[in-house]
Formats: sequence, structure tokens, C-alpha cells
Amino acid sequence: MRKNKEDTKKYLQNWRKRHPELRKKWNKQHKLKSKYGLTHEEAEFLYFIHHDRCTICQQPETRRRLSIDHNHKTKAVRGLLCSTCNQAL
Repeated sequence: MRKNKEDTKKYLQNWRKRHPELRKKWNKQHKLKSKYGLTHEEAEFLYFIHHDRCTICQQPETRRRLSIDHNHKTKAVRGLLCSTCNQAL
């Protein structure tokens, strides 16, 4: 049992060092939920139904994964965008 904030901080730092793969997965899931309101499964389904292609130009992304296009106020997801189309908006 951790007694104070300093002990908790040390515990969390050690845990992050021991479990980098879990931390990366948790961070990704947290970002999907907080930024887009999506679960990991919903995001994967979005990529599946769009066939990993940009909503605007219909080209597959080659350099990195497609970005999730969304309304910043409502978090409503509009589709997936390649880096070129995403920068053009």
C-alpha cells in the first residue's frame, strides 16, 4: 500500500518502465476514447468499413495510418483522411 503521493509517483514510474507495451496500448485506447469517443473495436471497424482508404481521395495511406476526421466540438467522427487531405482541410 502506498502511503503518500511520492510513493504513488514512484510506483507508477516503475510500473511504466516495466510495462511499456501495456502503457502504449492504454495511451492509444485513452486517446481514442477522449478525443473521438471511440473504443478500440469501433476504431478498427471504422478502418475496416473504409477499406483503409481516405474518405476524400479514396487512396490508401502509404506513409502512416489514416487520421480520424472528427468535429472538434461534438466529437462526431466524419471519416478517415490521408495526411495530404487532412492537411488540406
